[in-house]
Amino acid sequence: GRLAVTRDIDMNIYDGDDGQLLQTISIPGLTWMTEWSHSGQYIAGVYVSYTEQGASSLIVWDLSSSATAVRFDDLNDLFVDLDWSPDDRGIVGVTRSGAVKWLDLESLTITDIPVAGPVIASAWSPYGGRVAIGQAVTPAGQARASTPGEAENYEIAFVVPDPSPAR
Repeated sequence: GRLAVTRDIDMNIYDGDDGQLLQTISIPGLTWMTEWSHSGQYIAGVYVSYTEQGASSLIVWDLSSSATAVRFDDLNDLFVDLDWSPDDRGIVGVTRSGAVKWLDLESLTITDIPVAGPVIASAWSPYGGRVAIGQAVTPAGQARASTPGEAENYEIAFVVPDPSPAR
């Protein structure tokens, strides 16, 4: 397997078996998080600008060429959780404010996935078509938490991105 390590302005990809450096990719800012695609050909990263306060980007790197495959800049809300669709056609992401987004890597669009209340994590079903979300909730009879930190309990729900990837 391979291991990605980010440091300052570089992302280094190592062979997970012998520790040999396989490639180095320059990155545009502080790495917030990374996520490998299922095929291992791509790695998505969320980067925060060193110079512009609050500015963030999501970049998908094609590791076969060390080139940028897709880039979403000037994101209004920082992604804190990413998960690739089973077919590597898109990414579902959760933002710091608890919103869920579908990033379609073919059409280069970002679509809101409607959810009731803030979400803290997401994960694709390995069979495709739906996403499990961890959602912040409050006891019965009380208003829903407006942020994950205000919740007393959490529940798992399922959502279907539109358009959802092939099953």
